[in-house]
Amino acid sequence: MNEKAEAEEYIRMIVTDARVMKCYHKLVDDGILPEKFELKHMKHVAQNLPKAVYEDCVKEELEILKKAGEFGGKLCSKVTMEIIKDKLKIG
Repeated sequence: MNEKAEAEEYIRMIVTDARVMKCYHKLVDDGILPEKFELKHMKHVAQNLPKAVYEDCVKEELEILKKAGEFGGKLCSKVTMEIIKDKLKIG
């Protein structure tokens, strides 16, 4: 297995539906994202949510995040956006 695929496995262990939704709802509670989601808000979600999820992983799952190495940040964003698009029924 190559490094990137292995890194993605680690990221998928920590970037879960529950973590993504927890961060999403926190951003809504903090007034960063609107309560009622519309497709036009997706850019704003993409600018804020992956960063919030990554920061949560740094705080809660640093050891596993380190195992993902150089790919951690990008994969965290990728998986976060996959999950939120699924949850919000986009695409």
